[in-house]
Amino acid sequence: MCKTEILIPADFNYFPAVYVVCGRTDMRYGIDSLAAIIEKRFKVDLFVPNTLFLFCGTSAAEAYSLITEIMHLDNGFDDLSNTDRKKQRQHVLQDKVDAYFEWIKLKYSQVTHNSTIGKALAYSINQEEYLRKFLTDGRIPMDNNYALSEGITYPHLFLESQTISIPSQKRCA
Repeated sequence: MCKTEILIPADFNYFPAVYVVCGRTDMRYGIDSLAAIIEKRFKVDLFVPNTLFLFCGTSAAEAYSLITEIMHLDNGFDDLSNTDRKKQRQHVLQDKVDAYFEWIKLKYSQVTHNSTIGKALAYSINQEEYLRKFLTDGRIPMDNNYALSEGITYPHLFLESQTISIPSQKRCA
């Protein structure tokens, strides 16, 4: 993947069949489930060489997909020392995080800033410095699941100070 591009143009001369799935597609299903739905609903053989399927999702689904990929890769560094985790994050994740923020800024320029997605994108942009911190320190978890599972409070998120209790589990994604 190019550092400055999220989508690389396809050569449509290479694809004898191109299917566009119109409408919004819930990309959380994953490719295997989407393939099964297409195969069953439209009775299309998915294993014909050089066949291209295009799905349309929402901006939220695109963001979720980008973040999930980063988190999935970061989960692979759990057993590394803090120093090695930092090196791997910078080597493997830096370009993906850069692409995520480029995408966020591009999308923000295309949406109504007061909409729900506009507010979510603005939050990411405004918090970029802090959201990138995990890349520079191997001790910092990418998410706050551990803190939540340990019952650490976030009083600024609530009207009254309270403890969040979530059962311990493997990190998301």
